[in-house]
Amino acid sequence: MKKVLAFLMAVLFACSLCSAVAEGMDFAAMSDDELHALVDGARNELAKRELVAAEDTVLLEQDGVTVYLTGEHEIDYGGNLKLQVVVVNDSDKAVDVYMDSASVNGWDVFNIGVGDTSAGKKQKGTFTFGLEDADISTYEEVEEIEMELYLFDSDAFERIGETIPVVLHFNVE
Repeated sequence: MKKVLAFLMAVLFACSLCSAVAEGMDFAAMSDDELHALVDGARNELAKRELVAAEDTVLLEQDGVTVYLTGEHEIDYGGNLKLQVVVVNDSDKAVDVYMDSASVNGWDVFNIGVGDTSAGKKQKGTFTFGLEDADISTYEEVEEIEMELYLFDSDAFERIGETIPVVLHFNVE
């Protein structure tokens, strides 16, 4: 299904390029940077559409940056919960996505966000939560994760986005 959707999106993109050419867009007159920005933007849009079609959860959408929770997870050998995410950065800055006030089942836990997604690019990453302080040893014991997400400019070393509270529910009937 994902491959079919990706193919259809590629065809749609090709048709839109043909439409742009018909409307007078002169690719030959564009600089290399302009062409790369156009292609990167199209690839990012395709990635977003695939993630939305797969019903992946949007955790943050702010200032040209979107973070999706993909549903892939694991508890590693060190007892850390790792949630897989995709960061799509359509902004003009390299960004980090950090967490504040992270808790699992009401326990404050150590956490790590995703760093350094280049401007105009996308990145697969991992949100990591230390579970040893929460007395949790299996994924099935995780019921609720609370966190605040914010954007950080990777180059200027400053916070650029507002804090967004996020609550995720797992293994709850």
